[in-house]
Amino acid sequence: MQDRWEQVLDDLAIVKTDMLREDLSGRNTIYRIPESIRKHIACKTYHMDNVGCSDSQVRIYDDLVLKIEEERSELADMVSLMKWLEEKLPVPKVIYTEVSGGYRVENDMVDVDDAEPETYGEGEFKDPYELLSWLETNRPEEELVFSHGDLCLPNIFFQDGKLSGLIDIGNAGVCDKWQDLALCYRSLKHNANGSYAKVYPGINEDELFKLLGIEPDNEKLRYYILLDELF
Repeated sequence: MQDRWEQVLDDLAIVKTDMLREDLSGRNTIYRIPESIRKHIACKTYHMDNVGCSDSQVRIYDDLVLKIEEERSELADMVSLMKWLEEKLPVPKVIYTEVSGGYRVENDMVDVDDAEPETYGEGEFKDPYELLSWLETNRPEEELVFSHGDLCLPNIFFQDGKLSGLIDIGNAGVCDKWQDLALCYRSLKHNANGSYAKVYPGINEDELFKLLGIEPDNEKLRYYILLDELF
């Protein structure tokens, strides 16, 4: 994973567009790249990156990354945040962004098939609407910190035993520290146990809390994992 990203952590270009044809999955969508973006990638070869669960299309070039996704309101905030963090954290540099078209109306877009097995079904939540109601009723008291927002293993990079890069920081901001801990805990479990094809033996997700010197708050871990099911 680290080798694949070492050459592309320096620069990031983001295109936000709703100019697409039919396939809304993002993986195979054919996009019309604006001229303002094409001048940055002209005659360059790339390969597609399919790591992660978002609908974005990510093209990996030798010296930059082009991320294309349907327009949504929070993308402007993501770009502003990334620019603000450039001199503060090892995050990608934004080269250029462009917005085309209007906002997409989102209705019933929660992917229940991608949820944890214990989230929906008999004895659990019947649908995302019931889950949302439970989340609103059971919101925990927060321990506010600066949060990454999606602290899973594919978004964290180390080199020589030290943190060397962070990506996918669009949801970064002030949040309960247990949100990051919950997603990191879940990622350690799934990325190690073969959920994504490769098994990494000897990794115990519970060691995360021992290394941090804290006791796990199982109620908060469950809450924030369930909250992430809606995204």
